[in-house]
Amino acid sequence: MENSIDDREIQVIRAAVAATPACLPIEKLCSLLHEPRDSDPQLLAAAHVAACVHCSIELSLLREFEFPQPQAGEEAAVDWIAARLSRDVSARRSCPQIIGRDRDAGRRAWWRAMFTPRFASSTAVAFATVLLLISAILYVRRPMEPRLASSPAAAEVQRSTSIVALGPLGELAQRPATIQWRDAAGASSYRILLMEVDRTALWRADASGSEIAIPERVRSRIVPGKTLLWEVTARSASGSEIGSSGLQRFVLKLNK
Repeated sequence: MENSIDDREIQVIRAAVAATPACLPIEKLCSLLHEPRDSDPQLLAAAHVAACVHCSIELSLLREFEFPQPQAGEEAAVDWIAARLSRDVSARRSCPQIIGRDRDAGRRAWWRAMFTPRFASSTAVAFATVLLLISAILYVRRPMEPRLASSPAAAEVQRSTSIVALGPLGELAQRPATIQWRDAAGASSYRILLMEVDRTALWRADASGSEIAIPERVRSRIVPGKTLLWEVTARSASGSEIGSSGLQRFVLKLNK
């Protein structure tokens, strides 16, 4: 069975990385990058970032944006870009009319830096916290091993059996004298319950076979036009319920 994350767990993950009223504003995060952490407010802010997933991710993104560092293997590319920019600056000094246009293009392209390998590697630590949270949820949802039965009674396999009801059923011309059903496999005894439509019990009894006589005192309460319910449940030798007929109903026809 494949592990999956349901809607409730997605909400838990979103809540873990979402901003809270206690999260720091961007100005405060900037101060952690540019100012020494030797004052009480700065120490409190640093302690909050260490414990807050949202703020730790925001601080990692801000640090990479303000202090980009070339990674291993990027030195040659950085040198080439620096040389190219130096040539471009020299060329633009003679054409000042294009400087404003290039400046606007640079503002539109700042977001491209977010998709470079350098940016992704610097934020890996922050996102690892989210991955650990997902792994913990999947581990908790791992199915447990079944417990071994401690006794023969506990080891008995219970199966739900549908008992076929034979009667009384539907509209009747006369009061029924018995309640009948078909035997259920594995049944040692049966419990019979006769009740009114509001589930008030009129009579209950036990039987070992597939039929039981309705006492006369109970039959006298079966009156025309009054719907009654009955149900038979099968029990094993250990007394466990292994099947049921479900609720059955009958009514004695009104005299015309």
